[in-house]
Amino acid sequence: MGPGRHVFGFMDKFPDITCVGVDLDSDSLKKGKQI
Repeated sequence: MGPGRHVFGFMDKFPDITCVGVDLDSDSLKKGKQI
């Protein structure tokens, strides 16, 4: 499920964040944090 997402710790708190933060772009990270 989205390798490399663990670096941000999204997988631990938001397992479904992979759908939003597909890329490492700032926009993707912002969208992920908003949710």
